[in-house]
Amino acid sequence: MKPIEHAALVLWIDDTNVHVQDCSVTLSSQNETADAF
Repeated sequence: MKPIEHAALVLWIDDTNVHVQDCSVTLSSQNETADAF
């Protein structure tokens, strides 16, 4: 499912898990996710 952007937050659903990613901070520990943006 494609990410849904709300201000600086990205919300996406992975199976039964809901993830909220704050895109305003550096995702040094999640480079794979950061590259997708």
